[in-house]
Amino acid sequence: MTPIKITSLALAAVLGAVSGGCMATESGGPGGVREQTLTIAAALDINSFDPADGVDGHFPQYLQPVYDSLLRIGADGSVGPMLATEFRYTDEARTVLELTLREGVTFTDGAPFDGEAVKANLLNVKAGNGTLSTALVNLAAVEVLSAAKVQLKLWKPDPMLLRSLGQPPGMMASPKALGKKELKTVPVGSGPYTLDSAAVQIGKAKG
Repeated sequence: MTPIKITSLALAAVLGAVSGGCMATESGGPGGVREQTLTIAAALDINSFDPADGVDGHFPQYLQPVYDSLLRIGADGSVGPMLATEFRYTDEARTVLELTLREGVTFTDGAPFDGEAVKANLLNVKAGNGTLSTALVNLAAVEVLSAAKVQLKLWKPDPMLLRSLGQPPGMMASPKALGKKELKTVPVGSGPYTLDSAAVQIGKAKG
């Protein structure tokens, strides 16, 4: 058999608006938080948990459990709301994208998700070394209108921008963690899971 690399991520479930805002509970014990393990098999290990280092291919599957993105790409390829509950271009030239942000969201370190967090994240990705940082090459500025509203101002129209905001360039990390080397190994997001531990196992494919 061909050797493959299997990375096992032990992920502890956190407060989840995963299913109608309900928290997972132990069977037979109301109110208790249930810890679960998510195991992911991949051909490559992730290079960094910092969205600014994100690359396409195998790596988004590591980031999606721990980070929420501004927008969500559906199974049919459509773009819909996630951390941004509404999104629209305010000009005919489609160079100003306005996002209305979900309120009441906090990162796992307690920092609030707001307009300043969006600005810090997008500028962090734009300045990053990941291959997907070029997805924001047309981003000229991020203007924070309020805690729940931001405008992305572009140099020129970018038909791929909405899709990029549903991929690693649009994944939001705690602004307190941005720029710190620890973010490469310890993700700090608002997703339904937190990273408890990670280990790499070398094995063979079964079957």
